[in-house]
Amino acid sequence: MRLRSLSALVCCLAAMMITGCGEETPSAQTPQRSMSSVAQVKDLMPGVTDATQVDDTQVSLQTVALQEKNPFQRRFPIPEAPFAKKSGKVEWLNTEPLTLKKLRGKFVVLDFWTYCCINCHHILPVLKKLEEKYPNEIVVIGVHSAKFDEEKNTENIRDAILRHDIRHPVVNDHDHYLWNFFGVNSWPTLTVIDPEGYFVAINRGEIDFESLDGFFKNCIPYYEKAKLLDKTPVEFELEIYEEEPTPLKYPGKVLADAENNLLYITDSSHNRIVISDLDGNVQEIIGSGKVGREDGNYASASFDHPQGLALNGDTLYVADVENHMIRKVDLATKTVSTIAGLGRQASFQESFPGVTATKQTGPWFGNPQKTPINSPWALWVHEDNLYIAMAGPHQIWIMPLDESRIG
Repeated sequence: MRLRSLSALVCCLAAMMITGCGEETPSAQTPQRSMSSVAQVKDLMPGVTDATQVDDTQVSLQTVALQEKNPFQRRFPIPEAPFAKKSGKVEWLNTEPLTLKKLRGKFVVLDFWTYCCINCHHILPVLKKLEEKYPNEIVVIGVHSAKFDEEKNTENIRDAILRHDIRHPVVNDHDHYLWNFFGVNSWPTLTVIDPEGYFVAINRGEIDFESLDGFFKNCIPYYEKAKLLDKTPVEFELEIYEEEPTPLKYPGKVLADAENNLLYITDSSHNRIVISDLDGNVQEIIGSGKVGREDGNYASASFDHPQGLALNGDTLYVADVENHMIRKVDLATKTVSTIAGLGRQASFQESFPGVTATKQTGPWFGNPQKTPINSPWALWVHEDNLYIAMAGPHQIWIMPLDESRIG
């Protein structure tokens, strides 16, 4: 079987990256020593112009070459000061305070995020897959650098950690100390520190797993052969270990049906919909509670952090956010089906369905069963249409109730 070059996995990164949740003007506190020349993730792979022409022998030779030469041309030493507890600059969650010295021998990925940012939400599943594939080689640290004052509150960040099931250490960078130190100016941004403690790479905006995985496939062989990689497992004291069970877990939306004395509640972090009467007595539960996208009856159907709801007669529409799907609940037959989305996040280009020309001029419509969508968040039925707040591309979409098209 023909293998693709390791370098080819990251060649498309420039096209995959999209603008994050915003930028800030760098502070005057940013260190004078310039880090602007640090490598971009997309630039780190040795160039292969046509991946389809690379055979197995070339891939083997390239793997040997990766073991012989440090892949980073420029590396910046990182002092302990930004992470030290005594600095008083940061507060740790999901772990005891960490230092770079404790993490020596690991690749450290710093994820600069803020919990209001949809693009930051998108990168969390990517980082989770990365942690699962490289549990002993890579440590991810979330650096929460707030966009708004309310987001600086540590308890609010703890809630966000539990809401999004984040299982890596998180730093409350409340005064943007680390943000400024690394010269970050937008959310999300990833920075990479190598096993010797050097700042080696940066990625601004979203990135797909294949590109990030390709980056580490290129980097790890050298550090393994040089015996600089410490694969000793590390464990952290996660906030989830102290969480008390509750009937609802971070419910996202509530829809009142006063005529029938019912409340529909998206029990988002339990991955289900709860139906109660107006006095709070549970009538039905839709969904198994497991993360998934199974259709079927109430007990077997599954969701992934559902949010918005809309009711039309005996039909309940559900914005299944992290599945990137619109689900339909038939309240009469007590079944769940999928009416839009493919179960994956649409790329920026796919946010304009049906467009093939370079010039993107609307309207744009596609087949709901063949068109990927991006973080549907809120729903509204008006006349014969379902209106969708598509949070990912910051757009309002429309789908006729006959499910003939979407866009």
